Amino acid sequence: MATIGEAINSGLCALQNVLGSEISKGCVTQIKAAKSIWAIAPGEKFNVGETFESEKDRLIKAGKLLIFRGVNTFEENGSEDASETLADDTQLITNEGKYKFTATFTNGLFFNAALHSIKGFRNWNILLVDGTGIYGTKTTNGSLTGFTTGMIQPAKLAIGTNAAAQKEGLQFQFLEREELDKDYAFIADSTLRKQKGVTQINLSYVNAPSDGDTTLTVKATLAQDGSVAFGGSTFSDFLFTVGGTTSNPTAGDDSAKTGTYVLTVPSLSTGNEVALKLFKENASVIVGPDGDYYKSNLLTTTVVA
Repeated sequence: MATIGEAINSGLCALQNVLGSEISKGCVTQIKAAKSIWAIAPGEKFNVGETFESEKDRLIKAGKLLIFRGVNTFEENGSEDASETLADDTQLITNEGKYKFTATFTNGLFFNAALHSIKGFRNWNILLVDGTGIYGTKTTNGSLTGFTTGMIQPAKLAIGTNAAAQKEGLQFQFLEREELDKDYAFIADSTLRKQKGVTQINLSYVNAPSDGDTTLTVKATLAQDGSVAFGGSTFSDFLFTVGGTTSNPTAGDDSAKTGTYVLTVPSLSTGNEVALKLFKENASVIVGPDGDYYKSNLLTTTVVA
């Protein structure tokens, strides 16, 4: 530990705090236009001691990592640094501008609704994925996490015209400039731009649950397109509760009709409050039979006589 005498008037101008600027000995790292925007819950991270793939899977299943792919245009449009000019023309920096970005998509109305579901202030932190890999910032122990993000605001929907197609947009601002200027973290993987997010499934009862029923008949379709069935799962992919108590299905699938699940449950009684959703391995996001991620609404009703 430095003595008082050693510490006085030392520090910022010391050589050890100035980075070497010659870059010919290694690979140049540059952020290109983002292809995908990843939103991670504040406080969450890709833990330094784990593999990236396992951490990505854990976070998606926990609902802590959201993926918005298909960026068409990507721009940085934050404020410039502010300065003061003194009478003798000396200039001083009074405020460093924060990074602010706008991403534009052409993914449709349901995607626009998904963008609106994350708007707010400090609700999510952001990672940027381009064609070479993923960019975030380092935690104190060297783990990867998202840049501290304040405003997340979907842009006003650009309605299609005779001259231009519909476009959806997302704006967000990084609050801590140093996280990108000094503490950036990059993982090279050109396939991450292809990583799919979570597909929303809509569950509905084909028949209202009635007194004495020992099965539930439930229809599962894509929320984005109700005509597309979600098939191939089994009873083990559902969580069923009665009066708030877990009472999982014990058998059943959609083998009779794709997307229509007949699930075996304990006998129901009039007035029972029942609820059903996709759920597996303590997570509301499941891996479907095709290897993609899915989640559903919570389907609730009261058993009738």
